Amino acid sequence: MARILRTLIAFALRSLAVIALLGTVAAATLWMASSALPELSSSALIEARLKQGVEGARQVQAQRTLRLATDFAVNDELFLAPAGKALLEGLGCSGLNAALPESPWVFRLRLLRQWLGLGGPAGPGRCELELATALAAELGFEGSSSRRLLAAARVREALPHHLLLADWGSSLPFTPQGPFGLDEAAQRLFGKEAKALDWNEAALLAVATEAFEDVETCRYPAKLKAQRDPLLEALARDYPDDLKEILGAKAAKLPCNRPPPPTSFAKSTQKP
Repeated sequence: MARILRTLIAFALRSLAVIALLGTVAAATLWMASSALPELSSSALIEARLKQGVEGARQVQAQRTLRLATDFAVNDELFLAPAGKALLEGLGCSGLNAALPESPWVFRLRLLRQWLGLGGPAGPGRCELELATALAAELGFEGSSSRRLLAAARVREALPHHLLLADWGSSLPFTPQGPFGLDEAAQRLFGKEAKALDWNEAALLAVATEAFEDVETCRYPAKLKAQRDPLLEALARDYPDDLKEILGAKAAKLPCNRPPPPTSFAKSTQKP
């Protein structure tokens, strides 16, 4: 009996030593990745970097297509409108605009599970992590998974809940060449601001995040309708107060006969 007990104690001590070693290696890896990141300590710094990247890409695209490049602007009320709600619904993040953010410690545990490859439970934190990761990518953070995850963590900690949504929606690339952000995409597709879209247009804007050219050209209306209708059905379940309007959007035709958006030379951003 004593021999078995000594064996169990030895095994437990070895296990603890291995766990301690793995924890040390993990901490060192995360520290090294963190030390290589630039400062992301405030929403102002993050939005300045987003503005620089997005407006630069917009100006390049404007010079290629002769379209007017719009200024980068953050709209933190957009996710109260159909366009923002439809976009979140398409991500499986319905209600994130009204959800309470996870506490910092719960979110850090989620990050650790993600880094270890264990995934994480559903809820607002999963969606916040996805949006923060997307923003980190827009800020140019590439490389190891540790570096990307730590950049996402810094973004999420620096941005209040509503600004995390607003900054992501304002910089979201619909294609690598643009448009960037919901407002610019809505102008390209429907000739109006994103907050002015009806439910039919909002659902198509959400579809356009994966198939912008299909929505812009409307070449495959049956395919677009097959993508739009399930999204509208999900929205009808999650937003019963808007049930009548959403069901009306599902019965409506696709807005395929819209005029093309106006084109213009890009304005120079250089000061005289």
